[in-house]
This record gives sequence, structure tokens and C-alpha cells, in this order.
Amino acid sequence: MTDPDLWTVDELIEALRLSALDTAMIVKATSLETVEGQAAEVLEEWQQTLRLIAEGYPEPQEVARNALRITDGKISP
Repeated sequence: MTDPDLWTVDELIEALRLSALDTAMIVKATSLETVEGQAAEVLEEWQQTLRLIAEGYPEPQEVARNALRITDGKISP
């Protein structure tokens, strides 16, 4: 994807975290207890996983399994 109008993953994570802070103040929660905060965490985890695999991590399946755990369970605040 090389569309110049698309946000980078880093930009999306930053925007989600800022939105999470705003939402958290409104609903009196932590930013990680918001949808935006959890989405930012998932994107960051997957981004780190893809980087490890791209850099030749010796056990890419293990790294992918660890990243998928975030989708199979709950993110703890």
C-alpha cells in the first residue's frame, strides 16, 4: 500500500492513544479500558511482531503465536 493519503501504523497508534485519553476522561476510566486504547495496544503488538519476523527472528511461529494471544484473551489494564 503506497497511497499517500493512508496513515502509517505509527500515526494510527498515536491517534488512537490520544483518542483513548479523551474517551477515558469522559467515561472516567483508564485509556487502556477504552476501545481506542486496546486497539492501539493490538496494533503496536502486531507491528512489533512483524518487525521481528521481518528481521529474521529465528522462531517466527513462536513470535506470531505470542502476538495472537492478544486476540485470544483480554488485555489487562
